[in-house]
Amino acid sequence: MPHAQCMNTTVICIGRNVGDQPMADMRWDEFKSDTLMLVIDYGAEVYNFASGTGFWEDQEEDTYIVSFGLDEMSAIEQGLSALARAYDQEAISLIVGESVVVSK
Repeated sequence: MPHAQCMNTTVICIGRNVGDQPMADMRWDEFKSDTLMLVIDYGAEVYNFASGTGFWEDQEEDTYIVSFGLDEMSAIEQGLSALARAYDQEAISLIVGESVVVSK
């Protein structure tokens, strides 16, 4: 019989494009690193991070996703707002909810 455990999970999704153009490789690497470090600096437990492809306003772009557990969101929100300004982003996605981990 499967066993399920609930946990708080937060997910940050960032995109590479500035307007309709991708940022330079080095800048994109810095943006991803700064995003992960923001999470780590607030003492969050990082569950995973991954790169892939996403969409913003019907346009495909590279994306980076970090999922983690953290109880206090206000500091992360302020940090993400600063990252959005620093990297010319219209928005950064922050998803907060409860996950269910199912094991055998």
